[in-house]
Amino acid sequence: MNLNKFTEKAQEAVMTAQNLASEFNHSEIVPEHLLVALVEQSGGIVPSILRKLTLEPARVAQESRALLKSLPQAYGKIKKKRV
Repeated sequence: MNLNKFTEKAQEAVMTAQNLASEFNHSEIVPEHLLVALVEQSGGIVPSILRKLTLEPARVAQESRALLKSLPQAYGKIKKKRV
């Protein structure tokens, strides 16, 4: 995936999704991370789309974050291979 081909807002969303995965100790980025990133994105189009659908972005974000809390977490240190 070449992030340079994405718009600036899309790049921000992917980076935020990656940070969310790290924050919640998830071993991979899943669609729920991207959903939270897009819904909470300042100046993004997703919150206005949600409002047009008569959905409250803050509530969608809250419920999406609850989904993130239910995902399995990974803990531990990564062992480096010695050469």
